[in-house]
Amino acid sequence: MVERWPRIQSSATFVSWKHKGRLRGCLGTFTPLPVGEVLCKYAIASRFRPITKDELPELQVHVSLLSQFEPTSHPHDWQIGVHGVAIKFHDGECAFHATYLPEIAAEEGWSHAETITSLIRKSGYHGTMGVEDLNQMVITRYQSRKIVLTYSEYLESES
Repeated sequence: MVERWPRIQSSATFVSWKHKGRLRGCLGTFTPLPVGEVLCKYAIASRFRPITKDELPELQVHVSLLSQFEPTSHPHDWQIGVHGVAIKFHDGECAFHATYLPEIAAEEGWSHAETITSLIRKSGYHGTMGVEDLNQMVITRYQSRKIVLTYSEYLESES
């Protein structure tokens, strides 16, 4: 399976690393790139503390291939646990954007409103936002297919 990743092309790919079930880092792109390139690029470019050799035996890599992008008609026009959500908006001076993969709201136990509020903060926006502002926001829902590989599975595939 690993040897095929470099040949898989995705319109959007996000990579997460988990150690002992805890999120270790997550990066991605909405630019179409081969999955193998994304894995290498983001393993190196991660803003998180570098993964140590001691963590490898309990490390998992989660690769999410995003698809079925659809604009929403309302901030709550997506299903928790099924759709990922991406937001884009402008405050007159700056552009803001953020996304959560489909599993995030469900894992955190968030409602639609809590997820959108968290995305607004995640985007770096710290102002106030009213209903009028929410209606101006571009919200896109999407789905993903996730591939999970442990370090031991990786080693087995290399032999």
